[in-house]
Amino acid sequence: GFKGRVLFLVRNESGRGEGIWENYFISKRRTFEVKIQGQFKRPVNGIIYIGGEIERQMRLGLVSATISKALLSFINKALSGVHASFGQITGNVVEEYPHIVFPLTQVVDGFHVTPPGQTPPA
Repeated sequence: GFKGRVLFLVRNESGRGEGIWENYFISKRRTFEVKIQGQFKRPVNGIIYIGGEIERQMRLGLVSATISKALLSFINKALSGVHASFGQITGNVVEEYPHIVFPLTQVVDGFHVTPPGQTPPA
């Protein structure tokens, strides 16, 4: 498990942030940023993944399904270790929710690891 906090920053229509983050995006091209601060409850062995899932069946038409599969194929060729599924429902039993996950090291701009006993950055 993981215990921590998430800060989701989004550039507004003026190209700026809001409040204390007003000037954050001025020198950046990105439109959003996610900051995660926390710690794993147990030592981590292996690959850490980040992604998302939806808790309902996807209902894609022929064109949407074809485009989605093509995009996933492109992503799989560009980034190794990606796993995605449109979900699997058998009768009323959810076998697997629709999801996509990436190895964390392939999709983040930077890490800051604070050794035990030291104070993490604000």
